[in-house]
Amino acid sequence: KILEFASKTNITMIDTAASYGLSETVLGCASLENFDVVTKIPPVTEHQADIDRWLTDQINGSLSRLRVQSLYGLLIHKTSDLTGPNGNSLIRSMRSQKERGKVMKIGVSVYSPQEIVQILEKFIPDVIQVPISILDRRMSESGLLEIMSQLGIEIHARSVFLQGLLLMERSQIPIKFSAWDPLWDRWCKITGDDVETKLRICIGSVVADPLVSRVVVGVNSVSHLSQICSSGFSYVEDNFSIIESAELDLIDPRRWSMW
Repeated sequence: KILEFASKTNITMIDTAASYGLSETVLGCASLENFDVVTKIPPVTEHQADIDRWLTDQINGSLSRLRVQSLYGLLIHKTSDLTGPNGNSLIRSMRSQKERGKVMKIGVSVYSPQEIVQILEKFIPDVIQVPISILDRRMSESGLLEIMSQLGIEIHARSVFLQGLLLMERSQIPIKFSAWDPLWDRWCKITGDDVETKLRICIGSVVADPLVSRVVVGVNSVSHLSQICSSGFSYVEDNFSIIESAELDLIDPRRWSMW
């Protein structure tokens, strides 16, 4: 039902990963003929001797589970796989998969500007998936979005809701985020603590950036996706800098479980 609704609303790309539980298998049970599919492969296993065979097996596994003939995008889920000892072999193998027609575009999913710099020193990907939100403007302010765009890299923005944190009512924000109470107060003052307004600003602020090619959002129901799509994505420029943050404990969800 989600895919049927997505197709009717001109959503043309599905983003998934082999490590997202049964995601690929579940998607493969439905028709993906109206969508371009981007998936991510698991981290390279330690002491992997034959990178090309390993990557071929990973891709064939995803194609089989998704029941598609080829992928629009293949992303590396862990940057260190490209910067580590197997990096050059992995890059060569990814390029070979493009030549074989298994994938159209290759790239990587990153968490920080520093990772982008490291990747660009190794090769120029076709696609880079980056975290961008009304709260997290590191990619824009570092100038890396402009650099990637000039290099012809397709930029996919994710984490626009910061795992739903930016959509919560003020009273729902978990107490462990109380260190940033002044920020939440400013955010709710801007939005009136209204979820539709928060949706519109969160997505609209990213969609409005001409350097961003795609915005990736996660949904778990048709009503969830409908609510996102009906927000209109309109964006009115305002002084949102008052809620920006560079504190990694807040803007990097990987750190949330550490405290």
